[in-house]
Amino acid sequence: MSIQASGAAFGAPPERRFQVGFWLAGGIATVAVVAAVALGIVRFVDTLSQPGDYVRVTAATPGFLQVDHPGERVVYTEGAQLPLYQLKVHVAAPDGAAVPVYGYGGGDVTYDTSGHSGRAVGKFTAAAKGPYRVEMTNPDGQIAVGLDLFDDLIGLFVGPLIVLGAGLLLAAAVLVGTILARRRSGPQDGGIGIT
Repeated sequence: MSIQASGAAFGAPPERRFQVGFWLAGGIATVAVVAAVALGIVRFVDTLSQPGDYVRVTAATPGFLQVDHPGERVVYTEGAQLPLYQLKVHVAAPDGAAVPVYGYGGGDVTYDTSGHSGRAVGKFTAAAKGPYRVEMTNPDGQIAVGLDLFDDLIGLFVGPLIVLGAGLLLAAAVLVGTILARRRSGPQDGGIGIT
């Protein structure tokens, strides 16, 4: 009879490689949270400052809205905040053709930032690039024209959530991979054998 002892029987296998996996998963999750919060803050600040860049129009001062990316534009009423039918807004495309302006109909979208306060009352489609002439004939009104603030508010949440979700999924994948690798390694071969 002989007794054989393996050195592996006197201690657990090294855990450092698995600890690295756990730390990596935690690090990825932390970076995802920080990145999502940072992106949310940047988007929030950008959304708050956007009304300051709108083209403003009164009866005495028509404006030109430069469109580089065709799509829908929104008419906001400022000052007295009159309804669209009282403002009598007219929009002309770069080729001079009249562009119909419709009621906003997208809920109550308002802002009070950058020294301006307004409410969405109308919208029109800027189908081509170029300068759009915007006029209104009501001397008591003032309008601002720009992108839909509601779309920006949606983007305020969508981007950070995508970053957070992707980061957490990656962290979960690393964590699960580490746990499975640890289980596969199991107890080391060896121990005390008696033959």
